[in-house]
Amino acid sequence: MKKSVSWEVANKVGGIYTVLRTKAPVSTDELGDQYCMMGLTTRKGQIEFVIGGSAGARHSKHEIQLDQMQEWGYRVVYGRWLIDGYPKVVLFDIGSGAWKLDAWKHELWEKCNIGVPTWTKRPMTALFLVSWCACSLKL
Repeated sequence: MKKSVSWEVANKVGGIYTVLRTKAPVSTDELGDQYCMMGLTTRKGQIEFVIGGSAGARHSKHEIQLDQMQEWGYRVVYGRWLIDGYPKVVLFDIGSGAWKLDAWKHELWEKCNIGVPTWTKRPMTALFLVSWCACSLKL
C-alpha cells in the first residue's frame, strides 16, 4: 500500500493541502484502494471526511492494523476524504497518544541522537504523527 503522510490531510491549511487535493485523484486512479492518506484529526477536517467510507472487505489488513492501534489505546479514524478521487484516509487523534510521548522521545534520542523540544507544540505534533505512522507501518 502506498501512503501519503501530512497534517494537511483533510485539514485545509495552505499550499500542501492544495497539492494533496491535486494528487489524490491521480493516485487513486493509478493505485485504487492501494492508496491511503494519513494525517491528524481536526474538527474542521471532519466536515470533509466520511467515517468508515467504503473500505471494501470488512476485515482488510488495513482495518485489522487500525483495530490493533485502537487496542493499544490510540484513537484512529478511518474513512474517505470527500474530494476528487475519494481516497482512503486514516486520521490520528493527537491527544490519545500523549501517554506514549516520553517513550517516543526516548526512542528517538536512543536510536538517532535527536532531541525533541517540549516547549512548543509543532515538534510534539510532528513526533506524534511520525510515531503513529511508524506504528501503522510496523503492523
